[in-house]
Amino acid sequence: AAIKIESAIDEVDELLERSAFKQANKKLDILIKKQPKHPQIQFMMGVLFIRQNKLDEAIPFFEAAIEISPNLTEARFNLAVVYKEKLDIANMLKGFQGVVQFGEPHDPLVQQAQGILDDMEETVREIEGVDLQTYTKSNEIFDAAFNLMKNDELEKAIELFEEVISLSGRNPKPHGNLGICYSRQGKKQR
Repeated sequence: AAIKIESAIDEVDELLERSAFKQANKKLDILIKKQPKHPQIQFMMGVLFIRQNKLDEAIPFFEAAIEISPNLTEARFNLAVVYKEKLDIANMLKGFQGVVQFGEPHDPLVQQAQGILDDMEETVREIEGVDLQTYTKSNEIFDAAFNLMKNDELEKAIELFEEVISLSGRNPKPHGNLGICYSRQGKKQR
């Protein structure tokens, strides 16, 4: 059975190389129904969507492949690239960090991911004045604060925006959103 699946995956790969997306999709639909927990099938479905520039559709398949097989470096790398294309920097960083964490150091994808992370670290230090870990943490807190602000939970949002400012004071976004929160509270002077 494993040989049949490997052979079918190879066929799908060949179809993708020829941009025969409908045929590849048909084969993958059949395979995924037979073996929904096979990481390579999930991975190939994600690749199919990337090749069609359907990035949002690719994400759940790469996530499923990673959940089934956490060491599947290719799935982690492709997921990070999808987030990079979508300009979702926080998830892109998490993706490349996962490649480095779960992959083998000599793997070219791990080395490429590490190079991207090193470049980002340098850029973030120049622009934000903080390391990549602090930058990532401040972005996560900012997102939580922004959601609180959207839901009119202004006191909690203010606390979190202030925390972001304490972590990464150069970023203008939390300052502006802090002003919006105060304005909504009627504290226009603040």
